[in-house]
Amino acid sequence: MTKIIHRSFIYKNWLLYITACLYIISIFTNSYESYNSSPKKVQQHLSSVIQQKEKSFQTFVNDTGLIKKIIADPITTQQEYKINEYPFGVFIYTFNNGSPNLIYWNSNRFSTSEDDIFKKDTSLIVQYQNGLFEFNKKSICFNDNSYSVIGLLPIYWDYFIENKYLKDAFDNGNNAEQFYVITEDENGIPIYDSYQNVLYKIQKKTGSIYSSYDLVTIILRVVAIICLLIFIQNLSKKISEEKSFNKGFLFLTTSLLSLRVISYFTSFPFEKSRLALFDPSIYASNIIHPSLGDLLINVIFLLWIVLFYKFNRNTNCHQESTFIKIKSLKKFTPFINLILLVPIT
Repeated sequence: MTKIIHRSFIYKNWLLYITACLYIISIFTNSYESYNSSPKKVQQHLSSVIQQKEKSFQTFVNDTGLIKKIIADPITTQQEYKINEYPFGVFIYTFNNGSPNLIYWNSNRFSTSEDDIFKKDTSLIVQYQNGLFEFNKKSICFNDNSYSVIGLLPIYWDYFIENKYLKDAFDNGNNAEQFYVITEDENGIPIYDSYQNVLYKIQKKTGSIYSSYDLVTIILRVVAIICLLIFIQNLSKKISEEKSFNKGFLFLTTSLLSLRVISYFTSFPFEKSRLALFDPSIYASNIIHPSLGDLLINVIFLLWIVLFYKFNRNTNCHQESTFIKIKSLKKFTPFINLILLVPIT
């Protein structure tokens, strides 16, 4: 049997190469994803996002020609310059006898507070009904008329009612809300504006945080495991054909059992706590079936062993083997069902 295994490693090792390569690649993709969710990386990203918005708004305010066009013909100008696609809210007010008159806004996603409109030119953080924003105001004059240009730069969207279109999240935050919350704690992680002033702070969520793998990592590792299992199946069948069914069946059973033991006590192939299918809060029965995913794997492996026995037991055999016949195997069906159903109940 050792020679057969050696030959299989020589002629069929491409499956093992694929398994190893895919798994190593998945480690790198997962490490990259983990790095992107590290405190330093999140701080850099959120700071960069708000700073880019500040620069964009400052460019807009300094473009007096564009603002004049907006005041003269807001509809045509918005269509021409696509101002409604700006990543921040734009409001232009004029004042008549001290009362603000809104003459232009670029999106219905944003709204301002009347109290903030009367503030002097400033930049500050404001909390509105639909989230947290950086409020920027600048006064300009055209033809003896005074205008106030206000920019609302979204930081965090916080909706009263969520749906698939409206979700609480950091604006362009790469799902940072899964791991971080905005805080007033002095020890929080600061997010800086363009002048390196602290705008707000974030901190990691406390308690149990469900952090799933990214889709690429899951696909790579699933394909890698499938390649490994195909190799085990082919090698087991080859041993059955060239040596004896007993040895092939023993190799298959030992290999699958070893993989299950390794998966119970290590994070191979996945850290199961990061997959919803293996969440014990959804289903947990006992030490053998600590989650629904473990139960599924155990059932699949058991079915695999039974089918291998059924379709390969007569391979290279000319007399009755010490293994039981297929008909006699039916006698054990109630016991197999009992093993699977008792943990479920």
